[in-house]
Amino acid sequence: MLKKLSLLLFVALAVAGVPLAGLAQATFRQVTYVADSGGTNVAFITSPAITLGAGDFVHVSCRTGFGSTKSIVVRSNPPNAFNPLPIQAGGPGSQQSSYAMNVRPGPTTFTCAPNAPAPYQSMIVLHYSVPFGSGALDKWVGSTTPAEPTYTSPSFSTSSSGAELIILCGTVASTDYAFTAGSIGSLKTTLRGVSAYSLQAHADAGCEDAIATVPQKLIKGRITYGESQPWAVTVGTFVLKGPAK
Repeated sequence: MLKKLSLLLFVALAVAGVPLAGLAQATFRQVTYVADSGGTNVAFITSPAITLGAGDFVHVSCRTGFGSTKSIVVRSNPPNAFNPLPIQAGGPGSQQSSYAMNVRPGPTTFTCAPNAPAPYQSMIVLHYSVPFGSGALDKWVGSTTPAEPTYTSPSFSTSSSGAELIILCGTVASTDYAFTAGSIGSLKTTLRGVSAYSLQAHADAGCEDAIATVPQKLIKGRITYGESQPWAVTVGTFVLKGPAK
């Protein structure tokens, strides 16, 4: 009888969209950004400060206007250990995502520094509160594509038996239109930040996210821009741990 009740509770939580891995969850806290830096080559860009909590998770997306950029290093002040995902270079320029787990608390700024000075740099920083130790990378995919209004990622699956935070960040070769959230599989997907003062503003980069409470099989991520543009995009999936008992 107890096993049957447990199974019914599991199914009810899944239908309601409640994370099942010990009720693991990620709470989106805030976004900061650096708008397009313009056509002059600069060595780096630095964000305004945001206040982090101890053990939080931070995801940073950097872009340059050069398709030849080989890497974009993320640093923070005070220092945190950022892990880069492979750069997506070509098409509209270059885009690279990096993430940091278990960050230090307090006001923090973020810097994107390409391997060589570059024009048209911008940045999006996403900040989440998560159970301590959350944020380990599970899977990533990325690509550059020819001009199209909606980017579609390569297929990917998640391998964790629990909840995962999925973040898609991409850039186009324009600041003339706005981004809108696309889809990440069949999950509820939210536009979280753009490289401008509001989600409705014209920008050259955008980020969206979704929470998967059960493993995902061969899904794709999509994001839309206001006109057909070439894309450079990275999708990362990050494992969420349950809260401490």
